Amino acid sequence: MKPEAEIDDIQKRKWLIFSVVALTIIMATLDASIVNIALPVIRADFNVGITIVEWVVIAYMLTIVSLLMISGRLADIYGQKKIYIAGIIIFVVGSGLCALSSTINELIVFRAIQGLGAACSMANGNAIITNVFPPQERGKALGLVGASVAVGLSSGPVLGGMITTYFGWRYIFLFNLPLGIIALIFAIVVMRESRHAKGAEFDLRGAFTLSAALITLVLSLTKYPDWGFIFSSVLLGISLIGFFIFVKIEKRVKDPMIDLALFRDDKFAYANLAAFLSFTARFAVIFLIPFYLVDLRGLQPNIAGLILTPVPLLFAVMSPPVGALSDKIGTRFLTTTGMIFSALGFAMLILIGTNTSILYIIVCMLISGIGGGLFSSPNTSTIMGSVPKDRLGNAGAMNALVRNVGMIVGIAWSGALFAAVRGHELAFEESIGRIVPAFQAAMKVSVVIAIIAAYVSYRRGEIKVYKK
Repeated sequence: MKPEAEIDDIQKRKWLIFSVVALTIIMATLDASIVNIALPVIRADFNVGITIVEWVVIAYMLTIVSLLMISGRLADIYGQKKIYIAGIIIFVVGSGLCALSSTINELIVFRAIQGLGAACSMANGNAIITNVFPPQERGKALGLVGASVAVGLSSGPVLGGMITTYFGWRYIFLFNLPLGIIALIFAIVVMRESRHAKGAEFDLRGAFTLSAALITLVLSLTKYPDWGFIFSSVLLGISLIGFFIFVKIEKRVKDPMIDLALFRDDKFAYANLAAFLSFTARFAVIFLIPFYLVDLRGLQPNIAGLILTPVPLLFAVMSPPVGALSDKIGTRFLTTTGMIFSALGFAMLILIGTNTSILYIIVCMLISGIGGGLFSSPNTSTIMGSVPKDRLGNAGAMNALVRNVGMIVGIAWSGALFAAVRGHELAFEESIGRIVPAFQAAMKVSVVIAIIAAYVSYRRGEIKVYKK
């Protein structure tokens, strides 16, 4: 039990601690979206092909996915504050190195360093919030974390475009330096160390096996168009074998990387599954809608970006009050309703044609955005509220891992289906007329996935009393 004076001190600092977490989350998510719009400029600057420059994104994503669970477990064992501060330092240093890159290979390596720092922040943000906020305020706090994620993702394209246009792509990375330094100072001053699995051994074999399995999984999904069916299938097979070996290792070690017993709790297991399904369906829409707006409707990328911006902004506005509401009425109704709204928005997009009103498309996206706002923070609250204290880092990392893998899978399956229906063999001009049926086919799959996520959310039951 913590002394009463220590608990009071934590309660006084909780919103300052939240500010640090929110700022670092905004930085990490911002860098996941801000670079994309600068890729054509970076490609031209280094005079390389698109298959090379895309590794600027892939390196960041691969590093985050492969190290999330490791970062979360290290925080449980050695201290959340230590790992979090280390993550901020690594991220800031990586950002500075990215800005100074003299070759594309240097930039790719430095983006991986950035990803290492981001993984430490993403893995432990939810755990820190859960640790310092009482159960009756957890949903509201995690809702604000969700709003921070939405702010980072939504502001990336607009901010990246402005910085690249007026200052150059290197300033995208320099932009992180003052933010990171501010976050670092506040983290050192206001955070208190929390170490819930003191004395536990770090599962090195499990960490290596899990990272290898995740890396091969991501590569098999994202590089399928370039590497072909056979090689991607081999990578997928290696990944599945890796996950099988990982489970075997975790069942035998004293202090496993992931406590598989957590998945015996329906609330934890189903909430993570619902999150994966939600992001898989949602990112198919986010990935494909620009092709419809730009390639078919002829809109400029900046205009298309403005059309899509209200959705994450709506998400950011909704997350805090919805999270607070879940503290009072529970999470099951909100998450289930949220996925039903998402399915409705995706279903309405099936009806679009070559001349559909832009206003109709915005309405469809807003309805699906309402669904995301209703789902996200209550679902995260369910995950974080269903685990013991010594596994908070594990749970927070799992939540972030599920989100990132869901994004990757959503982009991968929708891109493959879209390309298949649109026609691989057709020239760009000839395939324009196939965009609508290709998009409609993907939306039908997204509707099915969203309905399954709604059922999973309903099936998991309710958390009536949050664990302290």
